[in-house]
Amino acid sequence: MTARLVVLVALGCLATAGVEAMRQTPDDPPPQSLSFMTARDWQRAPRETRVMLAADFMRVFCVRPTMSPIRLADCLDGDAQSAVPFDNALACIKVLQQEDEP
Repeated sequence: MTARLVVLVALGCLATAGVEAMRQTPDDPPPQSLSFMTARDWQRAPRETRVMLAADFMRVFCVRPTMSPIRLADCLDGDAQSAVPFDNALACIKVLQQEDEP
């Protein structure tokens, strides 16, 4: 019985430590991909980083390679459709492409 209790307590401590390790502290740098960012990460990132992240996102998901990553970053800085920058970026790409159509 005591051994089971020790094992359960140890597992509980490991689970709690894992959750705490996954939480981002204010000093942690934001993720280096738009895919893993939160809205808070996006807001905290410097302008140059946001444009770089937008360019990286566009290399993978944008149909028009001539589209400016600055336009995507500006769109993401605007009204947030959801709390997930990745979802916002997909929506922004669609809007920006429609704006560019003749």
